[in-house]
Amino acid sequence: MAWLPSHQSIGHHPKTRKLARHLKISLPATIGHLHLLWWWALDYAPNGNLSRYESADIAEACMFDGDPETFFTALHEAGFLDLSSDDEWIIHDWGEYGGKYVEQKNQDAERKRQNRNKKKLQTQAVPPPSNSFPVDSLSVSPGRPLDVQTLSSGAPKDEPRMSDVERVERVERVEKNREDNINACSSNAHEHAIESLDFPGYEQHKQNYIAASQSIWHYAPNSAQAHKVAKLACLGHMERELISLGVERAAEAGRTEFNYLMGIYNSWVKKRIKTAEEAAIEKETKLKMREENYHVVNAHGSRVPKNSGANRIGEGGKNGLSKYAVGSWHPPT
Repeated sequence: MAWLPSHQSIGHHPKTRKLARHLKISLPATIGHLHLLWWWALDYAPNGNLSRYESADIAEACMFDGDPETFFTALHEAGFLDLSSDDEWIIHDWGEYGGKYVEQKNQDAERKRQNRNKKKLQTQAVPPPSNSFPVDSLSVSPGRPLDVQTLSSGAPKDEPRMSDVERVERVERVEKNREDNINACSSNAHEHAIESLDFPGYEQHKQNYIAASQSIWHYAPNSAQAHKVAKLACLGHMERELISLGVERAAEAGRTEFNYLMGIYNSWVKKRIKTAEEAAIEKETKLKMREENYHVVNAHGSRVPKNSGANRIGEGGKNGLSKYAVGSWHPPT
């Protein structure tokens, strides 16, 4: 999960107070708008450059209800936006805030790539085992399958024997490639269908998702995202209310990433959930099962996970109580 530092000095910094005066809003609201700007930039402007966005985009990202131009100008005059020599709008001192996270993320990706390449080279450098069959034997040895006996002028070289781990990995790779091919074919077929046929309700699903995002997330999705949601809704025969419910579920979880929202929709499609009522029943059932399967009442009347240390009463410790037991027990005086 992305994060950035939030210094305690921002609450009483002169720049923050100046921005609050320009916008004619409270100091806590000003602090909230600034953090929303920085969080939004981690996803959509990781280099801190806001030049490709309009002032309305910035105002929506910060959930500012007033005039977008006034908000953008106030950010600049208060010192939170800088105009570079190339006439580009840059978040002030971005390298000291979100820039550190972006740099660390890129370094981690490069380190993982180097580790993968290193393991690949080590695998290729492993010498073949010395106990392979001789390559010049033309005789039929007892117990050797007929389909590998040589029938030509020379015997083929035996491939190096694989260890159990290598054999399992090879089977997993084959199965994964098979699943990827099936998914690719299915995805292409669905893509062709949505492009070539007029699905009923496609535009309604698209507009409903855009309206729900603006109302709940205060953010307008792009056309590609709206197309993916509408396409999945058509293929899954989902009702329009279910689209809005997905956005609400993501907002309740504090998640605004598009991939997280698509995960919710894909889960409903796999479970053949088509209405908001069915989704509510599914959620209620899941919570009930989780409550029944993972929690019990211990000797002290507290609800604890099954098989946890807090539930193991009488496994040692003073007066027969486990050291993991919870409750209001105190040692005798």
